[in-house]
Amino acid sequence: MRAGVLAFFAGLVVWVLFLSWTPDQLGLPMGGSYVDWQVVACGAGAVCAVVVLSLRTRWLFAGALGVVLGFTAGFALAWSFWAAADDSSGLWAAGLVFLLVGCLVGLNIVGLIVAFVRATGVGAAAPRVMAGS
Repeated sequence: MRAGVLAFFAGLVVWVLFLSWTPDQLGLPMGGSYVDWQVVACGAGAVCAVVVLSLRTRWLFAGALGVVLGFTAGFALAWSFWAAADDSSGLWAAGLVFLLVGCLVGLNIVGLIVAFVRATGVGAAAPRVMAGS
């Protein structure tokens, strides 16, 4: 449960760091709603957060699922407040559905890979054999 709560806050932090501002809002010459590096960095931050927190859980698959659900909830909460405040058409709710599906599918794949690697011991050090035994 602790990993899910930490993942929730990680989702909030990743959104605030990378997507809570746009070049237009800051008056930067790049223009547009987001620049490419913001979106790429946001995705990389999401993957890194899920990997690190999934590695720290006690339960392999359930822990990774809790991390993914927590991260997705935090990220979606932050995004939905921002999107709803600026949308008069109500289409932010459709965007939220797409965001939830994308995060859940993509980050579950990442979480399952981490859990599988942990379960199979891939990359673990080989056991030491004592001399003379």
